[in-house]
Amino acid sequence: MRPPDSRPSRTPAFASTAFVFEIASNDQAVVEVAIAVFGDLVSHPDTMSRQPLATATIDVADSAVMVDLFDGCWRQVDSIADALWAVAREVNRLSLASDEGRMHLHAAALARGGAAALVLGKRRTGKSTLSAHLLQSGWCYLSDEMVAIDSDSPQISTYPKPVALRSGTLDLLPTLADHGLPIRQHGAGRLVRASALGRVSADDHPVGLIVLLQPGPGSVDSLELSIAHPIDALVEVMRDHVMDAERAGLGGVLSLGRLLAAATAIRLRSGALESVEKALEIHLSGPRRPGALQWRAASTTGRTAGVSMLEIDGASLLIDSSMQFVALDAEHTRDWVRFCDGGADERTERLLVELEQKGLRTG
Repeated sequence: MRPPDSRPSRTPAFASTAFVFEIASNDQAVVEVAIAVFGDLVSHPDTMSRQPLATATIDVADSAVMVDLFDGCWRQVDSIADALWAVAREVNRLSLASDEGRMHLHAAALARGGAAALVLGKRRTGKSTLSAHLLQSGWCYLSDEMVAIDSDSPQISTYPKPVALRSGTLDLLPTLADHGLPIRQHGAGRLVRASALGRVSADDHPVGLIVLLQPGPGSVDSLELSIAHPIDALVEVMRDHVMDAERAGLGGVLSLGRLLAAATAIRLRSGALESVEKALEIHLSGPRRPGALQWRAASTTGRTAGVSMLEIDGASLLIDSSMQFVALDAEHTRDWVRFCDGGADERTERLLVELEQKGLRTG
């Protein structure tokens, strides 16, 4: 363990959701670089007065770079850039932990005309590449990794943390080739300030469009797009672990259901970025009819105890307190069964029996 300088230099306070932090170093140049990279997160004085201040420390001596990620434990890294990238990742984790009142999605978020589009998908499905293209076309940056959803309205909160761009994304953004810091731990990419990508907003935005990126290469010459029913979209989000269902609980499922009922959800796979952009603009600016949503809380007695139902436009998601769920279409026939633990066991049959007892056909 290496102690830091007794009087290190410090950045201003930064705020990421409810997590407020600073970066200290025995090297003033490191602090100046940290301000340049994290500067879009400068905290409002009101936030400072309500939250404790956490400190990450970067210590530079001879050829060694050490970083303390808010916990008093020192780790050696290859470079100052890698130390700042480690701080950014830990800030992301602590931001989630400090914001327990809202549900979080792993998603990129961009805005156009006052409304937000969320881009969701598994890793390596093109979120960063699509986001970078849209930003270069004048869309407003909200987030590249995480959004927080209010429980009672289709609004999202974001934060403009530094962005790690892989080499493949940088190929599409040649103007950023010399921005930020090279990081060795992210596919020979660069860590850049969010505002380097374009206009940045930290304001809350209503969500008008949910984009579900599909795995696999799309055709460069064609656009593969289809409208997704809100229940189907909810299923895909839970199935692909874009939402931490166990952390979110039933309240998080309801919050996401409200969001999907108020927005348009589309499935998308394409390699033609210009065509994708035009399609997103059409669906984001087009008229939206909020879906009819009903939530039936779990009963506390009988064989159906613990089973809740979320219904949107005739289709339903039935879910119990352990986050096992069954999706039913408008005719109440079983579409598929999926469990968070990835396995089907005796609980599968128990839940299906409970649904049968409610008078719903499940097969």
